[in-house]
Amino acid sequence: MSARPNVAPHNGKETVVIIGAGSTGLCTALNLALDTNPGSRKIAVFETLPNQFEATSGSCTGCLHHDFRGLDHEKLVELGKLSWNLWQKVAEGEKFRIDAGYKPNCFFDMEHGHGIGLGELPDWFRFKSSWNADRDQGPNALVNPKGIGDWLYSECYRLGVDMWFGATVTAVELSPSNEVKSVTYEKDGALMRLECQSLVVAAGPWTPTLYSKLFPASSIKLKSALNAGDWIIFRNPCPKTEKMVAFVALNNVLGKKLEFAGRHDNTIWMTGPVEDDAILPPLGEVAIPTKAKENMLVNYAREYLAQVCTSSGSPPSTLDVVSKGRAIRPATNTILPIISKVDAKDLLNSDVLFENSSGVFVSWGHGSYGLTLGMGTGKVMSELILGRKPSVDMSIFDISRDRAA
Repeated sequence: MSARPNVAPHNGKETVVIIGAGSTGLCTALNLALDTNPGSRKIAVFETLPNQFEATSGSCTGCLHHDFRGLDHEKLVELGKLSWNLWQKVAEGEKFRIDAGYKPNCFFDMEHGHGIGLGELPDWFRFKSSWNADRDQGPNALVNPKGIGDWLYSECYRLGVDMWFGATVTAVELSPSNEVKSVTYEKDGALMRLECQSLVVAAGPWTPTLYSKLFPASSIKLKSALNAGDWIIFRNPCPKTEKMVAFVALNNVLGKKLEFAGRHDNTIWMTGPVEDDAILPPLGEVAIPTKAKENMLVNYAREYLAQVCTSSGSPPSTLDVVSKGRAIRPATNTILPIISKVDAKDLLNSDVLFENSSGVFVSWGHGSYGLTLGMGTGKVMSELILGRKPSVDMSIFDISRDRAA
């Protein structure tokens, strides 16, 4: 006989459960808390990993902007502008700027040229005189993703959001009319049940697998197109300077992705070419790069960080690696994310039309733009949960496109 879950205390308030403490999950929790009358709604975030931003959200570049180019990416501009404006609003606060290491207008795209703008580059970057440093990319800002995660955690905590780490949602109980009644979750070897009326699945790259496990009969079959980016963080040997925080992309001069981000904590983050054959690790585990990919990144780092300062004034013989990993980006096969409610009839692949909402929502598939679009995504998801008209047109983000034929 399987163990029966203990029932978590329930105070009669409407309860929203959010699965995932990455950028979309915590931004949804924050916006929902801000949009809710104090004390009228319980918000609970469940995360399998031990801390917020432990997976993809914490290992991204940290770019904020609304400059989306290329086929389909241009469809992100409206949501991108909403997200940018919301990030700018919170950036008015000193605590956010300090926690996030926020710095505006510090992006550099390297182009083939004749040395224009090279004097503006950070001291830690080694450039070629045949390059230009292009800064004409529209409004932008660089942040430290881990700092954003810390700030979101503290704000959610201040607003009364419950956050459960090392806790995995394993089952969902539905009413006869396919409305969410409760979730069962496992923490420290014990099963618990929490009554709730809404459920947001925002588990990053694990969202399709988790959704199919929680709703195996659903007509919604989320189609995943995983890609990955290996990354390494180095200690910055240069003394802290005004130009230290900066984003430098070599994509245009190398013909492949290679990006560096100097951060306020005296580190330099870098990532390389996209890995299209990424394998998703089990829920609760973090991917790591292969030794060959790690060596490739280190060699690139030695080439383009070789003129950073040392006490002797000569290039360092080694680079101090702080951490490394592989970011598995949650991407859809249409490039566009899914930010949507799920119709009650779709949870059991039924032709019956139910009068009420299922209370199930999905926020997933932002690819490389999870943090960039995070605050805007959290805002419109909050509006969907509260039954309000979303701030942007949500039709292109509707989950119906992944409904099985």
